[in-house]
Amino acid sequence: MGSHHCLWATTWQQSKSPLWRRNDHCHFLIPQLTAMGLTFGHAFFATGALHCVVGCLVPQLYDPLLDLIRDGWFNACRDYYPDGRPMYDRHAGFWFQMSGLLMMFSGGLMTIYTRDTKRPLPASVGFALAGIGAVGAATMPKSGFWLCIIQGGLIVRAAMAGHNKSA
Repeated sequence: MGSHHCLWATTWQQSKSPLWRRNDHCHFLIPQLTAMGLTFGHAFFATGALHCVVGCLVPQLYDPLLDLIRDGWFNACRDYYPDGRPMYDRHAGFWFQMSGLLMMFSGGLMTIYTRDTKRPLPASVGFALAGIGAVGAATMPKSGFWLCIIQGGLIVRAAMAGHNKSA
């Protein structure tokens, strides 16, 4: 172990704040939620679950999805309705829910990684998530992509704090 220490860890050791705790295996500070066993993976899983809930509450998303299910699900998301209109509404509803499920799956993988390795997520995960969020937020400012930027930034911060321990 080198002489470099994480500023946040040093600050914690001096303040002994009950809102923060030192993670013994990585020497980086994590919110009190982690003390309760919650991780960035849990947060991203919750983001995906929220995404699916929103998809079930917004009629423009759930109505076409219900039609898709009523039509037997299999091959029910074709290019055109019988009257020639494009099925963009079904595609949007389907992909909205699928992206929520993919976020939940990714959050589960993040949780497994941090649990099994006893290390923070790599900074590359945070940079990728923040980058995707930035492109999405720039394209759709009134969306939940801002959550990806925030979560990605927190992942990078935790990874860098953990990296500083071994520097």
